[in-house]
Amino acid sequence: MQKIFVTAMDIHWADHLMAQAVWQEWIGNAIAKTINMPYDVTADDVKASYLLAHEMGLKGITVYRDGSRKTQVLHMTSENTEKTFEVTPSTFITDFVTKEISNSYVRTQVDNALQFKVPEEDIVGSTATEKVKEETLCPTCKNNLVFVEGCSLCIGCGYSGCTSG
Repeated sequence: MQKIFVTAMDIHWADHLMAQAVWQEWIGNAIAKTINMPYDVTADDVKASYLLAHEMGLKGITVYRDGSRKTQVLHMTSENTEKTFEVTPSTFITDFVTKEISNSYVRTQVDNALQFKVPEEDIVGSTATEKVKEETLCPTCKNNLVFVEGCSLCIGCGYSGCTSG
């Protein structure tokens, strides 16, 4: 069957997300979709899949790593483990990462996981060239602020941009 049709394990995980994002744009509720990842997937790949899903506006995904359970519905046996082509992300994904993701942290994480190198000067808000803006520093202790649920928060001293304190 794999010689005629592309199966879920033949599609790069980022393309699973892109397919879901196309449908999600027109559906108000969450879509149930499992992202199939190979056995050798890293924790950074899983992290990047969730970051990319969030950036694409997906409301939920499930990640399944092949071989992570003793029994599973689809099992790769020695008969069907031979790959006829390299699984790489499509140009739609590389274009999306290059042009649409403005958050430099998310872009870097996804870029590293996809293992295609976007030139650093093309990254909007690149951490290499980005100067620390005054509004991203805590007014009390000058540590970097993190943004949680729409509010700025200082991990160092507890300052919150939503409260006076």
